Amino acid sequence: NKQDVYKSTLIYVDDGFNSQLDEKGSGIQSAVIIALFDYYIRNIAHTSGSLLAIEEPEIYLHPHGRRVISDRLDAYLDDNKNQVIVTTHAPEFICSPHENINLIVVKKGEDTKAYNLNFNEVKGKQILIKKQNAEMFFSDAVILVEGGDKYILESIAEKFGIEKTIKQGDQIISLGKCWLNDYNVSIINCGGKTELWKYVNILNKIDNPWLVIADFDFPKR
Repeated sequence: NKQDVYKSTLIYVDDGFNSQLDEKGSGIQSAVIIALFDYYIRNIAHTSGSLLAIEEPEIYLHPHGRRVISDRLDAYLDDNKNQVIVTTHAPEFICSPHENINLIVVKKGEDTKAYNLNFNEVKGKQILIKKQNAEMFFSDAVILVEGGDKYILESIAEKFGIEKTIKQGDQIISLGKCWLNDYNVSIINCGGKTELWKYVNILNKIDNPWLVIADFDFPKR
C-alpha cells in the first residue's frame, strides 16, 4: 500500500560513507525527513493543507546547517499552502523579513505565560531580522557589508543563484537559490564602514576568505 510504504523503507545516504540514515548526524536526518515528508504530501497522500511540527531542529547543527533546514521548511510551506510549527532556541528559525511569521514566546516561571507576536510593521521587522554575527567563525567565506544592504545583497544572491549555472561532473545545473547557505557563505552587517577593518582583522587571523562590498565613499576613509 503506497500509503504505508514509508513504514518499511530503509534509507541509505552517501556523505562520503554509505550507511543508513539513522546512523547519520541530526542535520542530515532532519533534512532528509523534511524532504521525504514534503514529497509524500505532494505526490502520495496530500488532499489539502498539511501541518508539519518539529521540535528544536537546530540540535547539533552549526548556523549554516540550521539555515539549510530553514530553507527546506520554507520550500515545504509552498506559498502558504502548508503550515510549520517549530519550537526552537535558534535565531535562524525566527529571523525573517516576511510578514507571515507568527511568533509565540513562552516565559516559564511560577506562572508560565505565552506571548503571541505578529510582525506586520516595518519597525517590528527591523527588530526581528537582527542576528548575531558570530556565525562568521563557522563559515567557509564571508562577505562584509556596511549595514542594511546585507538584506538587499541576499535577495540579489537568490536571483543570481537561480540564473547562474555550474558544471557538476558531466551535468550543467543551476547554482541554486540558496547557494549562500549551501556553500557556507556568510553576509555580515558590520554596522558602518568604520567597523569593517575590525572584522577583516579577525577573519585574517583565522584564515577565512573575505570580500568587502561598500559604498564609493569607502576608499576616502
